[in-house]
Amino acid sequence: MNTLDILPNQVSQVNPQEPQQQENHPNDPTDWMDGLSDGEAPKTKLKLKSLAELSHDCEPPKTLVRGLLPLPGIVWFYGMWSSFKSFVALNLAVCVASGLPWCGRDTRKSGVVYLAGEGHRSVTHRLMALKLKNNLSPDLPLWVSDKGGQLDEEGVEEVTSVIKALGKEIGLIIIDTQARWQVGEENSNSESRLFVDCITRLAEEHNATVVVVHHTDKNGNGLRGAGNYAGSADAILRVDKKVEDGERWAVLKVEKMKDGKDDQLFGLLGEEYTLPPPWRDECGDPISTLVFHHEDYQNRERVKLEQEVLDIVREHPGGSQTMLKKEMKNLLGIGVNKAVKVLDDLVDQGKLKCESEGAGRPKCYTVSPGHTAREPHGRTDRPEMGRGASGEDVTFTALPVTPNPFKRTPKAYSRA
Repeated sequence: MNTLDILPNQVSQVNPQEPQQQENHPNDPTDWMDGLSDGEAPKTKLKLKSLAELSHDCEPPKTLVRGLLPLPGIVWFYGMWSSFKSFVALNLAVCVASGLPWCGRDTRKSGVVYLAGEGHRSVTHRLMALKLKNNLSPDLPLWVSDKGGQLDEEGVEEVTSVIKALGKEIGLIIIDTQARWQVGEENSNSESRLFVDCITRLAEEHNATVVVVHHTDKNGNGLRGAGNYAGSADAILRVDKKVEDGERWAVLKVEKMKDGKDDQLFGLLGEEYTLPPPWRDECGDPISTLVFHHEDYQNRERVKLEQEVLDIVREHPGGSQTMLKKEMKNLLGIGVNKAVKVLDDLVDQGKLKCESEGAGRPKCYTVSPGHTAREPHGRTDRPEMGRGASGEDVTFTALPVTPNPFKRTPKAYSRA
């Protein structure tokens, strides 16, 4: 008899009552059920909520910037080279650290970490200009890295440990630029996924909004690199440089907003600022940079016209409507109907006071109290208000009054 013929019988005689075990396949999809008794849940981090449980989950979503940047969240600022992307990111950093409005929206005051991968000297100059121009405290909770790095698993752990060592609540982490911090090929779907995973870990670990500064593709169309970036983003804002009538604008368009409105348009207007001593270059010459602040870009022509009309009224206090209409036609080239509409709009806004000297007498206009000082680019000399993390008011000193370089000199005119 063949030995192979008797082997099964011998095995069954050794354990006659024990059933034979089935072969364990390494790819068996039911392996995770081994060792579980009936009704016992598997050991996993995944949790399921019933519709009844979700019905009681009414907590409103938190935002870092109301209606724009979620908290926590992943956001991309992108644009072509020299499109003021870093200026926009630094402006956001200062506004969040000080609790000031950004792009006309309330911010949640919190600490900011700016991971600068390049241009550290320029970053310092721009931050100093923002601080000095706006009379901000030097003790703002804002920290800037002194070098770039690599955001792989080890890099995320290093950044996390450095942030935790600050002992402060950090609500905003800015990565400038993606190319300086990403490990691997940005066009590779697999390697781009690793970068997305790393910044997601940063957002979750610190309950923060992570803003990544990136570039367009070579044709200027969309985020450069793999599609994982746009797919994983909670919000995407494109930054474009616009130069109009000598004014330098950073125009922001919301291209994606998971929980908000797309196609919103915002403008930040840049003004040249020269740093005071001891800030000098190696030749001892002054250092100049740009300081940006929010303005109504979509209605910029109307705002500019209103400013010029206020200038005319300011130089002719108590001027009659007839006289002011002639001045506006001579200096601004606008017709009678439009001139009357602008005057009426300024009265409705409370910027002008209109008084009549009696029945049949002409209307006369003066600039209202609180608008006697020149309003540079729509700003008043009154403090603006922001909201802190706990809802308290945060006051800052408004930008100093600056002369309008485009102001026309009114012609002499007699009321006689």
